[in-house]
Amino acid sequence: MEKIKAVLKKSVKVLKILFANWECKLLALAFFGIIFFYGWQERMILKDFVDILASGDSAAIQESLSGLEKTYQENTYGKNQLVNLDGALYNIAGRTRMNDVIKLNNGHLTSVREQSLEAPQNADTIVYTHQYLGIREIPFLFVLAPYNICALDKQLPLKVSDYTNEDADVFMNVLYENNVPVLDLRKTLHQEGLDHYDMFFKTDHHWTIEGSFWAFQKLTDYMEKNWDFPIDPVCTDPANYQTDVYKEWSLGSKGKRTGRYFTGIDDFSLIYPKFDTQMSLSIPAEGIERSGSFYDAIFAMDRIQQTDYFAMIPYDAYIGGIYPLVIHENPGAKTDKKILLIKDSYASPVEAFLSTCFTQVHCIDMRQYEGKVGDYIEEFQPDGVICFYNTQMVINAEMFWFGF
Repeated sequence: MEKIKAVLKKSVKVLKILFANWECKLLALAFFGIIFFYGWQERMILKDFVDILASGDSAAIQESLSGLEKTYQENTYGKNQLVNLDGALYNIAGRTRMNDVIKLNNGHLTSVREQSLEAPQNADTIVYTHQYLGIREIPFLFVLAPYNICALDKQLPLKVSDYTNEDADVFMNVLYENNVPVLDLRKTLHQEGLDHYDMFFKTDHHWTIEGSFWAFQKLTDYMEKNWDFPIDPVCTDPANYQTDVYKEWSLGSKGKRTGRYFTGIDDFSLIYPKFDTQMSLSIPAEGIERSGSFYDAIFAMDRIQQTDYFAMIPYDAYIGGIYPLVIHENPGAKTDKKILLIKDSYASPVEAFLSTCFTQVHCIDMRQYEGKVGDYIEEFQPDGVICFYNTQMVINAEMFWFGF
């Protein structure tokens, strides 16, 4: 108790420094709130922070503040409430960066990165994949899903840069030069006059389920026109789907780092067929088997039914999460084709919608899959192969270890 008194006594002296401007007043308020609500548990950490504040070294204060936030978020009882408090204060203060998360000018949360040299090498893998499948007369398509920073309207705060789309352009140019069939959904989105940011959650890096359904429509349009696959129009008409909207229900991956008050909470939609479906989903690595209607087979409803924003991941209601291999079977589908989808999480709702169209859709995520894609193709003998990655993935070498 004596240590706490000493800390508080010293803090009174620090007030003269802290109240130099209104932003520091907010910092002081947050600091003393932390002392009273969380101080006893982590009192020595707080004492060190007060010592640094008293020094007046702005760089050291900023570094200490970041360390204090990280320590409390990881170790303190009630850490999620602290993240919410931090986020509210950062929002009031007009801050645009918190815990390595950037708030765009329109309120969307994202992360940024420097330019990479990995894109051309990873593109070469896709070029080879196309050639490998061409010898076997299996059609191939590379689909590039947009990132939540628009290439034409980045909305970045001053002095913040990001090269995600530039890396993707380098990657795609290699594919164009080698005549690889591609579907760049960034371009399609703008050609149709759609608002890029309407396709994305504000607190998450993923696009909305409505955005995923739009991508599903573009993909099936391509397959029908270029692969001569007869797509049942019932499966692609949004009028044939039910949409359940969960209002202010989702705090995404970026929102979990900044709290519910930094930019708000997202609505979340579950979209599923009104028409009759009988299908199955299998996840061999987890021993998971679900069957019945689309709703029964596809949805992992425990991901959406919790009441804790920080624990709940509504986006994972589609399929359930990241798995090495997911197998969809729909014997009643009108298009008797087998599709192999090499994917990341952006494609999870898309694969679910594809399962309404085809008798088999097998999905591989290279972040978890330990086999060779070439071996799987030889065994599965798909009628078409799609690689569906979001723009961020083009520099991730792990996603291109196909093992041909």
